Formats: sequence, C-alpha cells, structure tokens
Amino acid sequence: RKDYEMIQAIVGMWRKVGIEANIEVYEIAKHYELRAADKLAPAAFYNWGNSIGDPTTSTGFAMYGPSPHSVWDSKDLVDMINPLWGEKDEAKRIAGWKAVDKYIAEQAY
Repeated sequence: RKDYEMIQAIVGMWRKVGIEANIEVYEIAKHYELRAADKLAPAAFYNWGNSIGDPTTSTGFAMYGPSPHSVWDSKDLVDMINPLWGEKDEAKRIAGWKAVDKYIAEQAY
C-alpha cells in the first residue's frame, strides 16, 4: 500500500492552491480515541479493507452518524441510509447505496 505517499500527494496539491496542511501519523488507537471524542482533524484519513465490496461495509459505516466508525453526523444521510440496513431486495439495496454515494458526492460531504 501507498497510503502515506497518497496523503503526501494530496497535501502537495493543496499547497499548490494555497492550502497549508501538515501530515500527522499516529497509531490506530489514537485515531479511535480522537474519533470517539469527535476531535479528528477536518481531513483525517483512515483506511480499512472492504474485501466483499459491499457498500454497507464502507459507505454504510463511514457515513452513518450513529455508527461508532463514523464522525459524520448528518440527518439527511441517516434518513437515506436507515432503510438500506434491512432491505432484502439486493438490486434495490445496491441502487439505494448508489443513490447515497451520488448524494454524498453532490453535497461534497
């Protein structure tokens, strides 16, 4: 993986447009501690694998406010995601997650 190199590239691009940023690396326990206290930096990076490729395990946990894995807390997203947790129709569920992902991009969340 090249996570650190990717973050360096992002910070480099930000600097080109006048955004100053510093890279801070810390252990996962510190990330969890900051996340639980809602004290993560505005642009915090955490990577985990999604070996099954299901949006529930990525978008679902990262963007769903009530999840312990999310610092994002937005009622509009909670309202969009709630019905997807129990959706039994696979095509409908995946279409719902695609709509959520599109909405997230459109809202610049």
